[in-house]
Amino acid sequence: MKKTIRVLCMTLAMLMLSVSCTKKSSEKQILSFRFESLDVEAVIVEETKTISATLPYDADVTKLVPIIVVSENATVNPGSGVPMDFTNPVTYTVMAEDGSQVGYLVSVSIENPFLGIWGVEKLENYCIDYAGNPIESTMVTIDFNPNVIDDGIQLVFREDKTGEMRDNYTNPTDTPAVISFTYSYDIPALKLFIYEDDIRFNILNITKLTSDSFVYENEYYSNYVEKGYLKKLSDTPDKFTM
Repeated sequence: MKKTIRVLCMTLAMLMLSVSCTKKSSEKQILSFRFESLDVEAVIVEETKTISATLPYDADVTKLVPIIVVSENATVNPGSGVPMDFTNPVTYTVMAEDGSQVGYLVSVSIENPFLGIWGVEKLENYCIDYAGNPIESTMVTIDFNPNVIDDGIQLVFREDKTGEMRDNYTNPTDTPAVISFTYSYDIPALKLFIYEDDIRFNILNITKLTSDSFVYENEYYSNYVEKGYLKKLSDTPDKFTM
């Protein structure tokens, strides 16, 4: 009898151990989220289940490839390595081993390529022919030292999409002209929009854009073009002091 009870207890113990060993995990967390070929690690806020990243201005958000690490034995959908369009926020669902789920909302933004202070290095003004080519005989070129404001032009672009132009070339006085503006941009279309007020605005067509320089063309009327070459002087968009 005692032997029978002992065998029964051992059997029950083994059954309980088997059940405990086969209990499935409920862990379902995104541990890291980054984008393939981009040196960008997204910020994960576990409390709100949100993930955000700021990408270079030339990143194509329509086909980003995320590399995702999740809890052990968990899965994520859409999966790691699957190209996705992040034009709008994307929800990633993590499923734990036990079948429970949680969603993370992933959003990306593009860095402001113009943020900071820029100095004009050169302005070219010319007329164009019917094919859009410069007419050399009309070309007027003005060179500037972008680091010297005494006889030059500088632009500042701030995070809140406000800015100002400090002009001591067309207004060579002891007090440079300061023109405030707001701006927006369309990087895929390579356009920068400068608004002085509700009526006056300029559309600058960007022909070159790097981290420390950009070149624009601004067509006035139907055949007169201004082409500007700018150099970044500072990443910090401090307001100019007079």
